[in-house]
Amino acid sequence: MHFIEWKSTFTSLIDQKGISAADKLYYLKRYVTGSARKCIEGTFFRSDEAAYKDAWDKLNQRYGQPFIIQKSFREKLSNWPKVLSRDADGLRTFADFLNACMLAIPHVKGLQILNDCEENQKLLHKLPDWINARWNRQVTKTLMEGGEFPSFSDFASFLSVEAEVACNPFTSIHALRYSETNSNKGNTRERKGNKASVFKTNSTEQSNTKSIIITSKDFSCVLCQIAHPLHKCPDFLKLSLENRRKFVKEKKLCYGCLKQGHNAKNCKRRFSCDTCSKRHPTCLHDDNYWNGLQKETHVSVNNGTQVNSPAAATAMSLNVARPERTISTSMIVPVWLSTANNPLKEKLVYALLDTQSDAVFIDQDVTHELQADVCPVKLKLTTMMGKNAVVSSERVSDLLVRGYNSATVIKLPTAYSKDCIPANREHIPTCETAKQ
Repeated sequence: MHFIEWKSTFTSLIDQKGISAADKLYYLKRYVTGSARKCIEGTFFRSDEAAYKDAWDKLNQRYGQPFIIQKSFREKLSNWPKVLSRDADGLRTFADFLNACMLAIPHVKGLQILNDCEENQKLLHKLPDWINARWNRQVTKTLMEGGEFPSFSDFASFLSVEAEVACNPFTSIHALRYSETNSNKGNTRERKGNKASVFKTNSTEQSNTKSIIITSKDFSCVLCQIAHPLHKCPDFLKLSLENRRKFVKEKKLCYGCLKQGHNAKNCKRRFSCDTCSKRHPTCLHDDNYWNGLQKETHVSVNNGTQVNSPAAATAMSLNVARPERTISTSMIVPVWLSTANNPLKEKLVYALLDTQSDAVFIDQDVTHELQADVCPVKLKLTTMMGKNAVVSSERVSDLLVRGYNSATVIKLPTAYSKDCIPANREHIPTCETAKQ
């Protein structure tokens, strides 16, 4: 995909200098690597103009064919992750790539297929509903006025404008919400809401990481229709525990996150109870149930997990539930997570340094937000509930991490994605913990 740009740059800086063929071959050898270097290796034994031309013929044949270039562009479009509704930066990145495709069309004729309406429909599947609604209105208006279906250039220009609107630092919806939250709370250092987790372990360097991302979201309460989540609704909390459970059952809500559309068995965003640290909302906690359970056993092991992957990665995770509240912490620190392809787009997460693991796990939502390179794989899991359970996962490559106040960037080994990773936020060290 970068061959055309690289070729024009090399030609401008090297070819037009009027230097000898031997010097041009020297620079060509210096600025190619990997498979491209192997492709033209034989030409470096000569130093004449014919050898230089032969090297370029081989590079053009392998990387410069319009069919190969347009195939690379279309594959990247096809594999592009869906842009989330509130991911303004992700929308801008997608718009930038569409503009790159548009600029490449005059040089890569095969990309003209992007002007087709069915190809446009495929791109719409990558975008949030509010963008699709605006584009639909614009397309429908054009067709009603007797015009043709808008071109790919029109779509790229439209998306660029929408991305800039969404990213406006002062007047966008995201900026206004952030400003309102900042003024109301005074301190946005800790935001409560749904959480996604990253779990990283490295046996070679004996450093392990677990990360939790907290994002603030607005919800419409199903009880009072006010913009707050159900578990924070004053009217809901006034109800007895029995009536709360009855309401959740009648509304067909998930017992893990109090959302509609799925059940607790398939819930990927379970809340953590502030009372017992179990995986359920605090408002549904039953003291009678847990008191009876604690009388039966003083210590219960929740889960132990071993993972076998094609890379022979293994990980063990144990959670112990005790009858009394204890002051326990883990080695959890805030870090910046990014990818080698886009190191400037960093995500602030929590990292758990787990000395008992030697594999890397990352939450699927985090990989999508970072637009990391993924490859489908099968993992064999062994837990205390069963052995050799094969689950679908994704191999995630080229992740980068650095300390919160550090400029040193560390490349993580291969990671594996999971749709849900248990995390106990009470184990994050705080000033209050230290005082106790």
